[in-house]
Amino acid sequence: MTRVGPRADGGGSDSTVSRPPSTAGDMASALSLVKQGQEALRQGDTVQAAASFHRARELDPGNAEAVAGLGEVALAQGQVGDALVHLEAAVRVLPSSSRIHTLCGQAYLSVGKPRPAALAFKKALKLNPDNDAARKGYEEAAALGGE
Repeated sequence: MTRVGPRADGGGSDSTVSRPPSTAGDMASALSLVKQGQEALRQGDTVQAAASFHRARELDPGNAEAVAGLGEVALAQGQVGDALVHLEAAVRVLPSSSRIHTLCGQAYLSVGKPRPAALAFKKALKLNPDNDAARKGYEEAAALGGE
């Protein structure tokens, strides 16, 4: 299980809840809530998705997928600064996720930062060469001078 813990820069914690480690039951419930949140996002219900991801973090504060889900919700709602905070935290903990790197790239593009966007998309493609969203994002970032 991937965990979100103290920030590498010593600036506190990426987890907003301080509590004992999650139990196996909490982690299983959190995983179910993450899946519910992802389904709500697919249906365009960002309010329900956010509620599911927040509840998952309450049960398992270190759940990187819940953190990424909150980033995806923020991105869908146009709250790019919040999205980047969540997505950057998630990618530090789960660097093997092509999806999270892609979401980071999309967020960087939306704030006019083609260079970090291109790097995020490139990482996503390295992890999953079949990631069409990352490929399109990389092409857009490169066209804007990102690489």
